[in-house]
Amino acid sequence: MAEIKLIYKYIFRKTIYHLNFLYEKSRDLCLDKDFSREKPTVGYKASRPYEVDFVLKRIITSGKSILDIGSGKGAVLHIAQRFNFLNIYGVEKDPELYTISLENLHGYELKNTRIFLTDFQKLPEDFFDSIDVFYLFNPFGAEPIEILIKMLLKSKLRKPRNIDIIYKNPVHHDKFIQNKKIRLERPYNFITSNSPIHHYTL
Repeated sequence: MAEIKLIYKYIFRKTIYHLNFLYEKSRDLCLDKDFSREKPTVGYKASRPYEVDFVLKRIITSGKSILDIGSGKGAVLHIAQRFNFLNIYGVEKDPELYTISLENLHGYELKNTRIFLTDFQKLPEDFFDSIDVFYLFNPFGAEPIEILIKMLLKSKLRKPRNIDIIYKNPVHHDKFIQNKKIRLERPYNFITSNSPIHHYTL
């Protein structure tokens, strides 16, 4: 009986995966954009629209600014347009992905949206202090994560505010919870993906 349940579960997950794949490809086709196609050479894999939308609906976005660290082709920036963010930013250090993201977002009324071609560590402190929501899809290893956490803590000291951190595929979850000032609000698990999204607050 247990083996049958495992088989059904496997078939169900595969079905959901392929349906989600078709949805993302259809979405790209309808929009005439390239958000979902993976680029293994640079380690790019797009965030799933449903998952990002689901999590953003559960945090306060009105009047806040969001930064997608490792914004890739701009998929999260596109989804964020549905919410009442004051400003929407992305930072991407790969020139090819950066160029694709500009093409993907071209033609939209994106007066409050900007993408930077640089490393997140090179962003000015005053800019970092203007961000309330940080999104990342496991864009780098443990050392940059530690640097990011230090930057967030310093930013909070310079400008006290509530900070939300949305971390897709939280490989370095331990780095966040090691600091007692950072709290895991909720882990989100989706049948459309093998990797969860963690929502932290600082």
